[in-house]
Amino acid sequence: MNRFVWLIRRELWEHRAIWIAPAVVLALLAVVAVTGNINLGDVNVDSSQKISELPAEKREKLRIEIEKEFGDQADAAMERLEQGEGGTMLSLLPAEKRTALVAVVYSMLGVLMSIVLGSIAFFYALDALYADRRDRSVLFWKSLPLSDAETVLAKFATAAIVIPLVAFCATLLAQLVVATGGSIKLALAGDPAGMMWNPQALLAGVSTAALIVVISVLWYSPLVAYLLLASAWAPKSPFLWAVLPPVAGMLVERIVIGTRHIDSLLAWRVFGPFKALGGDGSDAPGLVVDSANLPGTATAMVERLVEFIASPGMFIGLLVGAAMVGAAISLRRYRDENT
Repeated sequence: MNRFVWLIRRELWEHRAIWIAPAVVLALLAVVAVTGNINLGDVNVDSSQKISELPAEKREKLRIEIEKEFGDQADAAMERLEQGEGGTMLSLLPAEKRTALVAVVYSMLGVLMSIVLGSIAFFYALDALYADRRDRSVLFWKSLPLSDAETVLAKFATAAIVIPLVAFCATLLAQLVVATGGSIKLALAGDPAGMMWNPQALLAGVSTAALIVVISVLWYSPLVAYLLLASAWAPKSPFLWAVLPPVAGMLVERIVIGTRHIDSLLAWRVFGPFKALGGDGSDAPGLVVDSANLPGTATAMVERLVEFIASPGMFIGLLVGAAMVGAAISLRRYRDENT
């Protein structure tokens, strides 16, 4: 077990992008959270923003929302905003909606980190077994008392498990960064700064990030295994060996049969979790937040992710992924630096 841990540590040492990429994203978030405006759906938080400067269409939409929430007091609330008193339009939202709004923002931080580190995992897995043959270090590693299974499984674990865990840790730090910077901006704008530290919102963000990690480990394992198999097989250009077969399959199916089942299968395997986050998948998840539909949004996302984990496609993919990992181990056993 200790030897396997050292193999994973070796991968982290040799591939510094695994921890440099989230560090760069965190730095950018820190700058944006402190210096930029906060846009929460249709709500913009800016201490210099005046309601009177909004376009007529947005002002009318805002007035309708205020009338729904405040009834007879809507005119007085709108007047305070127009005069720059009492914070921005965010302060008019009920506490329940503000909490749900922040929870959705925190949940989207998990999506952001999963996309960034998912890209890192893609290129890492694609190069993991080919790089040893390209620089001829495969001879050195095969001279050590290490089995091919240990080597391949260590690389698989790094791409399928370690990188999602790094994404989870980066998401927690990102939530703290956004909470701190957002609190400063809200305080300057005269809004309730404590809403960024609401326990329910933080818990919803952490829960979503944890579920994203579980989905990333389970759902994307077949893709990681496929990329490792292509990396173990490819004599040159593993990217082409990984991409061309499915592309050729899609073209042949469209031309010969006239269907798009392979397209649908690949889209489902790649974008399935994001569609689960967004509900029907018709829009990008969480990019547009309607303040009228905020209550229960974060809870609904968590419920959809749980249902997604229990889907039959998850278990079928794990079986296929296990077979491809076994094939990658077998290929590495007979590959050397010249093949």
